[in-house]
Amino acid sequence: MANGSSTTASMRWPHCEGVTVVLPAGIAWDGPAGTSAVVGGNTNPGSVRNGLAAVPAGIDVVVLHSPSHPLASSALVAAVLDEVRAGAEGSYSVMVIHDVIKRVDSDGWVSETLPKAGLAITQMPMAFRVGVLRDALARDVGGTDAATLVERFGARVRTVPGEIQNLHVTTRDELEALRRFQ
Repeated sequence: MANGSSTTASMRWPHCEGVTVVLPAGIAWDGPAGTSAVVGGNTNPGSVRNGLAAVPAGIDVVVLHSPSHPLASSALVAAVLDEVRAGAEGSYSVMVIHDVIKRVDSDGWVSETLPKAGLAITQMPMAFRVGVLRDALARDVGGTDAATLVERFGARVRTVPGEIQNLHVTTRDELEALRRFQ
């Protein structure tokens, strides 16, 4: 499944049998034929639920992607799919944290330095066994994202090395950084 404008990138991925695009209400799908489009929910899990409802029966693994990671490569999709096909219940890419991580209070005061050993930044795409993802989404309606829900209910999630160019783009500054990679 893809959310919004990431569809173009998703369709370059030969590892996927089909694409379901999850769009905001009122946005019409005008992309390639053969792609299903559904209206998203009010939250990430709600949008994933709606997209999963459009996935045909018999599909065992689903890849989730977002336009917030527009430079994810086909190799990254293959890597997360390979992990799930090898037995993991979910997989996504991560980048090791090299910076020092601080917990900061609402007034801007440092309250703690977190040990960075074992911490990583999660990237898209993500792959999950359809049944595991559906079960997690059915059991929890309050989570912030599908990956956290799957983990919360004990699924075995395996990571793969992320890609430096697979930037998370949600701000103008991040968009400018992305343009430097192109």
